[in-house]
Parts: sequence; C-alpha cells; structure tokens
Amino acid sequence: MTFFIRIMLPLSRPIIMTLAIMSSQWRWNDYICPLVILNDPKEFTLQIGVASIVGAENVN
Repeated sequence: MTFFIRIMLPLSRPIIMTLAIMSSQWRWNDYICPLVILNDPKEFTLQIGVASIVGAENVN
C-alpha cells in the first residue's frame, strides 16, 4: 500500500487528471440525445438548461 501511495500515485497523477478532464468534457458535451428525447423543460439536464439560458440572451 505504501508503494502505491508514494510511488505509483504521483506517477499516474497526470494520466488520472487527463482522464478526468476528458471524461467531464465528454459528459458536458453530451446533450444532443437528451435534447432530442426530452420534451418537458422540467426534465432537461444541466447541459441543456445552461445552453438554453445562454441562447436566450443572444441577439444577432
């Protein structure tokens, strides 16, 4: 256990952080399917809610 904490964890920290960033980005960008499936605004996911708020104030 000490070997893992002192040697392996610091060496694998960049890999863990890269996977965490990429995974959160994939989840954040994965809103097309719920947008197509969900019809009720009460059931929208966070990504769709934020996109609808940002899109509501855009004026060309």
